[in-house]
Amino acid sequence: MIPLTLLDGQPCWINPDHILMIEARPDTLIRLSNGEKWIVKESVQAVQEGFVAYKRACFTALTIPVSHEDAED
Repeated sequence: MIPLTLLDGQPCWINPDHILMIEARPDTLIRLSNGEKWIVKESVQAVQEGFVAYKRACFTALTIPVSHEDAED
């Protein structure tokens, strides 16, 4: 989840897997796959950075180290 702040100052968390589009209008508008629209204080770039950090953490957790001794020749 990406931690964000609504315009009224309330914290919120958005599942980045549901983000369809992020727009600057001039506030940051996030459109979700369920049709919801959220306006947040963070910039488009900050939301993008949160998205990338979330995905990086997910994929890093999925990597399994393989030793060269286990590899077949």
